Amino acid sequence: MYKVIIITGQTATGKTRKALQIASEVNGELINCDSRQIYRKLDIITGKDFTEQNFRLERKINGFNVGYYTINVKSSVGICHPELVSGSIIRSRNKFGMTKQQIYCNKQIKNQQPISNLQSLSIPLWLYDVVDPKEHFSSYDYKVLAMDVIADILSRGKTPIIVGGAGYYLYYLLYDIPTSGIPQNWDLRNSLADKSTEELQNKYKALDPKAFIQLNDSERNNTQRLIRKIEIVLYEKDHNKISSKIGLSSSLSRCFNLSKKALKIHVVMENDKEKLKQTINVRVNERLDKGALDEVRQLIAEGYCKNDPGLKTIGYQQLISYIEGQILLEQAKQEWITKEIQYAKRQETFLKKYLVDFN
Repeated sequence: MYKVIIITGQTATGKTRKALQIASEVNGELINCDSRQIYRKLDIITGKDFTEQNFRLERKINGFNVGYYTINVKSSVGICHPELVSGSIIRSRNKFGMTKQQIYCNKQIKNQQPISNLQSLSIPLWLYDVVDPKEHFSSYDYKVLAMDVIADILSRGKTPIIVGGAGYYLYYLLYDIPTSGIPQNWDLRNSLADKSTEELQNKYKALDPKAFIQLNDSERNNTQRLIRKIEIVLYEKDHNKISSKIGLSSSLSRCFNLSKKALKIHVVMENDKEKLKQTINVRVNERLDKGALDEVRQLIAEGYCKNDPGLKTIGYQQLISYIEGQILLEQAKQEWITKEIQYAKRQETFLKKYLVDFN
């Protein structure tokens, strides 16, 4: 029996549906690992499907909200019925626990139970709506909060199921990367202070190309984060530390005394590239139909802007450019789709490198 389960993979591959299916089988609770869904008020474009439920705030850690939404599902023999969410569920129970690392999406469950025979379940989903869009939120911040929630879930005899495609969040969670203890280098910071975002990106990419490729749009365009990442890499090189290599002890295993067999990682990827592109295309159009533009207009009306950390991400950047009159709506939509496809490619590269062989 796995004590901690991680479900990660590319965008638009049905990770949350897979996580809900498994949660219904193992008495689990979900922990969000999506770097965009961490932010409050970013709902439609980020694909938060369950925010119509009441949010329960349990505590604050370092000023960040730690709480959950309750997802009501119908389940029988560990299978979530498709009326729960749109689209197909990935696999049925008899496939769970396979040693194969990659689980390919869009597999229909056979012999589903009639709705009248299904049991109602309530599954908590943690770490949505953690931080305001104006605030910075790092991979280290995520690790601190996720470890707290994992400990909470385990203490109640339930199974934590971490779900999302933020590879760098998972990387910090899984491996012992002591960035919080690395001192600030003010000489370096002053020398980088006048550099443009592009110059900082190029410098960090030259220092650590494998880490750079997985940065999301918010991280790539945040000069403070880029300077800190450069600072960390240079410190590690000077002190002969190599934090980016597989083989470091797992933070989860060490902190919660888990054996290797107690931690299971499912990597969900779509091998059919054209199918993934079409799925992303459909999803972007659906989110526009659900009110993505109104969501962005409301954020602007509340005083948020394009340079806020939470809005430096796919979808928001393109729609803000449209609202500001810089591009046409069709161009904004196509750029949004293109950025999502590029992000999926970066996720595939990172996950194959660092997580597929973790088990």
